[in-house]
Amino acid sequence: MAVNNKYLEAGKITNTYSFKGEVKIQCNCDTPEFLMQFDELFLDDGGREKLTVKKMRAINNITVICAFDEIETEESAIKLKNKIIYINRENAVLEEGAFFIQDLIGLQVFDYNDNNIKYGVLADIFSNGANDIYIIQTEDKREVLVPNVIAFVKKTSLEQGIFLTPIEGMF
Repeated sequence: MAVNNKYLEAGKITNTYSFKGEVKIQCNCDTPEFLMQFDELFLDDGGREKLTVKKMRAINNITVICAFDEIETEESAIKLKNKIIYINRENAVLEEGAFFIQDLIGLQVFDYNDNNIKYGVLADIFSNGANDIYIIQTEDKREVLVPNVIAFVKKTSLEQGIFLTPIEGMF
């Protein structure tokens, strides 16, 4: 089962945006709106460098502009370029049935109709633009790609694992 880190990677500061110290953040969340729910962001995964959000707005589906109380000049903001930002998972509100990717990695993957059949372990997840793709590592170390769509992924439980109905030949 995955380890639940308190701080989760949420994006990367890619550049400054204005002389007032605003920064551009490339969002790693499902939507910029998810990131915009936070009043504070962190510059390390231990939460030691907290930044208080003054204002944040989306400029497209992966980029937000953010002003922090602690950063008031372009010179201060430029020092943040290429820094990874983190959120505190305790402050996150997830929709019903939604999970953090980090919590899914490492879950056992079983057959939905016969849970005695184990396909492997969820090794990683990536997005192809249309949906997430699960990378399942089998017992013999092969990697099988499974689209996270209802036709294949029938049930996800952090306690029990992931349950699939694969097509013939998938595994």
